[in-house]
Amino acid sequence: MSKLRNGLAGILALVMLLGSQAINAAAIIANPAALNFGPQEIFTSSPSQQITLTRIDIELTGAAVDIQSLSVTAGFIENNNCPAQLTSTNPSCTVNVSSVPGAVGFYNGTFQVNYQDASTNVAGSDTVALTG
Repeated sequence: MSKLRNGLAGILALVMLLGSQAINAAAIIANPAALNFGPQEIFTSSPSQQITLTRIDIELTGAAVDIQSLSVTAGFIENNNCPAQLTSTNPSCTVNVSSVPGAVGFYNGTFQVNYQDASTNVAGSDTVALTG
């Protein structure tokens, strides 16, 4: 619930920042906020863990959200079933992330989704902390 509150707070901050020119923007929230893979042999893939991307439309505008990019930092891989756009009829998708360390040691990284409201062109992003 904290992650949802943080995402909504970010959208509200965007609206407040724009002041009198506020626009209603849909967004994408990534959940959970963090994944921990624990120890993993180098050059082998851990079991995957899921991140759910969900379209949030505070003002109920019905706006679709374009997924601009999905990425993970070195030491992690991702695959997903995400369409190019999250809509009111298809509001979420799943990203599977695995740890694949290339050297001995602890890995810290991020998963990031970059998105854009299809009707207003307001862009945003959300991240998930990754450790392994």
